[in-house]
Amino acid sequence: MRARCFTKLIISFIILSLLFALYRPIAFSNNEILPLCAIKGGTDGYIYVPNLSVNRLKIQLWCNDANPARMEGDQTGGVSPYPNIPEFPDGKVNIRDTGLISSLFGKSEGDPDWNYMADCVPDRTINILDVAKASNNYGQIGGSYTTDLTGIKVVFNTGEEVYPNADGFLNIPPGATSFIVKRYDTPVMALVYFFKEELAVEVKKKPIMDGFVLVE
Repeated sequence: MRARCFTKLIISFIILSLLFALYRPIAFSNNEILPLCAIKGGTDGYIYVPNLSVNRLKIQLWCNDANPARMEGDQTGGVSPYPNIPEFPDGKVNIRDTGLISSLFGKSEGDPDWNYMADCVPDRTINILDVAKASNNYGQIGGSYTTDLTGIKVVFNTGEEVYPNADGFLNIPPGATSFIVKRYDTPVMALVYFFKEELAVEVKKKPIMDGFVLVE
């Protein structure tokens, strides 16, 4: 009898532990886990550093499509990895993208309701350039992106060339206001997240090969 009660107690403890693990609140820290914003650049690889307290960035993905220019304007419709930034590319340029951009027409960085993901021609303002870019590619589908960061590097306007770590993170050099994302020496269209805190240890890598193969 005593053994049976002890067994029931152990089972109850295990069940409660599992329930606690499943249902306890997840603590997100805006400083350490959630990004402050995201920007998707164009085929020239250019992205500016937001006028926010950001010290590191993450290369989330880049466009390895056979014709990446057709994915300029693909700003939303996909499933975002971060709950505070719902916009994420989905390989299509459609009404979701043009609607996002048009709804913020005339906005500049720092304005109320400003959204960096609507700035598809990165210049800190939503204008005719952004509308035209998405409109020209309207109807494009089947765009290809990859998270394979082999050969990816970030060239800052301050002169530093930094390779992200295995998770895509790297620190932003002091004074840097813009950068170009490249795969080896070719600019690529990339989606970049910006975070407040620096990496504890900066990781830099060199490419291990001269050529490359696009990853589908």
